[in-house]
Amino acid sequence: MPNLFDGIKKVSEDELREQIALLETFTMTNLSKQTGQKVAKKLVQATNLVAGLMKKAPFQAPEVQSTEELIEKNKLQWQMLDREALEQHLKNVLKQKSQSLKSGIIDADASADALSVFMIDQAAELYGIKEELLPSQKADLIKKCYEDEMRDFQKEIQQALQAQQTQASTEGIQGEEAEKNLEEEAFDIQAAERIDIDAESDIQVHSSMLNEEVEGYPTEQPQAQQLLRMRLEQSIGALQLPLGKNKLIRELFAQLITLSVCQEGGQMAIDESDLPSFLPLRNRQKLEQNYQDLMKQQYQNEAHYQQVLQSLLAIEGDISAKKRVIEREEQQQEETKGRIEKLIAEKKNLQSKLDEQKDGLSLSQEEDILAQLQQLEMTELRTAKEMKMKETEIITYEGMLMMSKEEMRSAIAYIDIFTRKKEDITPELQKVLAKKDDTALRIHSEKAARQKALEEKWQAIYSGFKFEKECLQTVHTTFTLYERLDIERALLELHSMEDVKALSWGELEKKDYESFKILPDEHELHHMVFSLVDETISIIVYEPLEEEHLKARIVKVFKYNEHEPENE
Repeated sequence: MPNLFDGIKKVSEDELREQIALLETFTMTNLSKQTGQKVAKKLVQATNLVAGLMKKAPFQAPEVQSTEELIEKNKLQWQMLDREALEQHLKNVLKQKSQSLKSGIIDADASADALSVFMIDQAAELYGIKEELLPSQKADLIKKCYEDEMRDFQKEIQQALQAQQTQASTEGIQGEEAEKNLEEEAFDIQAAERIDIDAESDIQVHSSMLNEEVEGYPTEQPQAQQLLRMRLEQSIGALQLPLGKNKLIRELFAQLITLSVCQEGGQMAIDESDLPSFLPLRNRQKLEQNYQDLMKQQYQNEAHYQQVLQSLLAIEGDISAKKRVIEREEQQQEETKGRIEKLIAEKKNLQSKLDEQKDGLSLSQEEDILAQLQQLEMTELRTAKEMKMKETEIITYEGMLMMSKEEMRSAIAYIDIFTRKKEDITPELQKVLAKKDDTALRIHSEKAARQKALEEKWQAIYSGFKFEKECLQTVHTTFTLYERLDIERALLELHSMEDVKALSWGELEKKDYESFKILPDEHELHHMVFSLVDETISIIVYEPLEEEHLKARIVKVFKYNEHEPENE
């Protein structure tokens, strides 16, 4: 943005003297003194009236200098100064005014940039303008508020003069008597405070204001100067120390800011069309549409890929399940075969024992044969029963073995079916994956091309800045195109400053590093606050540099609400 004093350089020398005179004349001290002189004059006039009745010598009434006279007298002091001296004296007066404010701090050796930003911030406070706006945005809003205020004041003057003229006509006051009445009678602007009209020239200016339509704040001399002086006089009556002093100074700042903005073409904020990333609406829509088409295609590719992949995973799951069935059945078959073999061995063992008992019978004595036969019969019955039970178990296990083998054959058949399905779907998955990777590569290339273009534009436009690589990546990936325009506007404002600290909201403290998620280093880091188009508060962290071609190192740009600590 242009510095306020850049606009001041374009005004005439007479206007410079006018601004100095306004700043030095409209002080609470001067205006209080003037009010006291007027009261003293009226008291002397009243005393002289009584003295005249008593035939005594009249008292000398004090001379009351009007505001107009004080201003013209002040302007004469600077008549011999050249332009450079006038501009320097104006800066000195503005610094003195700034230092006398009850709020805000401005150093005596502050730069023109710092003084400009300070004045804008103070005037913005007068109109309740949001502090996170850029100084150029504040200056434009101050101009609008000030001109609206002056238009309203001009209307009030017209209404008061019309009322006076109507009253004068009604009462039959004509000619010189009416003019005298207009000169001496005060008119009430706010129904509480009155302004004296001390000179015939005032009446002429008032009448010219009355005769023209109010379509805008007058900017031509002498009408604008006269209106401004009257407005300041009107404000004094409502001011009370110490806050009244602040308000008066801020009003003086506001009119000076308005003058400077008007000299810069009526606007200080940078036009969107002048920003590096700006594109005409049609081009921007086309660019965004192409990118959105790619993102839509990638979303569809991803959905298709996941669908095919899930089908393949399901098939592989089925194959794995059937393989587990085969493994289980093989294990069970081995166990069943072992049990059958054991039962067969047990049957053979029973038969062998029975045969041994029969062979023993032939060798026995004749007298023991009868008892042994009885015992043999019982053994045969018991052995037959046991062998029958074991035969039944063998048959059962053999049935289980057959069922297990059938289960295995079924599982193997299913594996064969699933394997063929897998062989059919695998090429489709590879095709979908290739399409997905191709779209992802195109998106990556598009992002890389955009980021490279952004970096090249920024390095060209902001030649006085050194950007951290991570900062550029974050800006490109985190902020939308519209939000990047706001960032660029803030960076251009910072880049336009000779004194980059003028826009600093302060040097980072220990708590700021943690809050902003920045690792502390040995450098002096400052932060600048600004607002995005959706009123999201954002911050630029930068390091002021004093190198020959570099003003600052831009460390980080981020949305503040994304870095706020979580509630405990």
